[in-house]
Amino acid sequence: MKSSIEKLLGLGKSPLLLGYLLLTSSYLPGVLRTSFYSDDFPALIETKSTALNLVSDTRPVWGVSLFLFFSLAKLTGLYVIPKAVGFVGLILLYRYTCGLFRTSNHARIHYLIIAIGFLLPSFGIWSHWSTSLFHSWCALLALVAHEKFKLKSRRVSVLMMSISCLIYPPATVFFFGVIFYRAIAMNPTNSELLADFLSALKLLVIAGSLSLLFAFSSMKILGLSPNSRVSIISLDEIPNKLIWFFSHPFALGFFPMSVHSPSLTQLLVLGLPVLLSILFVSTRGIELSISRFMFRFILLFLITVFSISPLLLSSDNQIELRLTPGISWAVFCASLYGVYRLTKTYMNNSYRLISGVFSLILIVFSVFGVTQRFQDFYFHQDKFSTEFIVNSVRACEQTGSLKGITISVNTTVFPVMPYLGIFSMTSDMASSWVPQNKTIFVLQRYFPKYSEVPVLLNSDDPELCIIDLENFVKRVVSSERKTLL
Repeated sequence: MKSSIEKLLGLGKSPLLLGYLLLTSSYLPGVLRTSFYSDDFPALIETKSTALNLVSDTRPVWGVSLFLFFSLAKLTGLYVIPKAVGFVGLILLYRYTCGLFRTSNHARIHYLIIAIGFLLPSFGIWSHWSTSLFHSWCALLALVAHEKFKLKSRRVSVLMMSISCLIYPPATVFFFGVIFYRAIAMNPTNSELLADFLSALKLLVIAGSLSLLFAFSSMKILGLSPNSRVSIISLDEIPNKLIWFFSHPFALGFFPMSVHSPSLTQLLVLGLPVLLSILFVSTRGIELSISRFMFRFILLFLITVFSISPLLLSSDNQIELRLTPGISWAVFCASLYGVYRLTKTYMNNSYRLISGVFSLILIVFSVFGVTQRFQDFYFHQDKFSTEFIVNSVRACEQTGSLKGITISVNTTVFPVMPYLGIFSMTSDMASSWVPQNKTIFVLQRYFPKYSEVPVLLNSDDPELCIIDLENFVKRVVSSERKTLL
């Protein structure tokens, strides 16, 4: 008993406690509220086929995990299970990442910065979108694998990195972001940084090759064909790909808290100061000649490129914040540390007060941003469309027995907001795979006596209950959100 109390009291003195509190207070309210979005609905209704589709995306481990945890959620009725899995992974990722900075002279500063970094929009997706339940675990596996590889635990590290690649490659390469931030915070020599980068590259190539071999073998055994999204760019696509890569996802990395795509003016006005603060910290306390500085700069540049390298290799050009966690986190953390060092260097007498006020404002804004994004995006969209379906079914009940449902597909296009990827959507009902699956799920959850009735698209059977999406679009337009943090 005494030992337990001592451990509990010791927890209050933990330097990681503030980070745990920030992440928990930000994400847990959303994790514990039932809400689904987009790909969640086919995963709920057609769990096996959704899992097999992920196998066709060369992501079999993600497919298996989705099948297991969504099946468990349906069996128990605890629909928060997938999001809880993602949140636990994020907490463990935070703890392990902090452990890599424990030898720093500014360890507590790094712990706080790392926690705030995990409040960026990319990581909100990992915790608040049920389908993304294993992304945080994917990043954790890759990070641990890289550290073990440097310690000569080659077989274990290759296995862990291969598993990570078989979950979600954009999350796998998050560990390059950690390499970048460690280079800024720990000031390794150029030779040490190069060795770290080459070690990471070697591990990724070996594990990536093995994971592709396993993925395509799995598809062949199951009689599946790879989806178009896994295709690799051809040689003639490289010039246009490079232009898109550096003007879109790479540039976005310098606006980590934004859900907009930055313009050239914003890049120069806001992105340039971020870059300068990073350069200041990266050279602070190290005597570098011009040639060594350029070598270091090129190394840091390559590390950031590899933190989003799947976007460079894929033939698809798509920007989603969930695809850029590595560079966003690295640049954000490095820029915050740059502000801290600049303040300490040039405002020595008042840097504690200035840093404290700045940190408090940033924490409040970040926590509020996470809460608001969940409320306005995931929860609002789910609640709004669910209420529409429920009310439509109840209206049909009043006219007689309900023998089936037909969804009248809209001809008017859903409005969009000026944000990136999924955040631009005013309703996930705009995606063709959502209305039918969501209607089936609503029937199962709110009208179990109708759970077996057919749900069709554009049927002309007059006896069927009509869910009119054209009417729903009008309601979305009238309630369209104008802002999103």
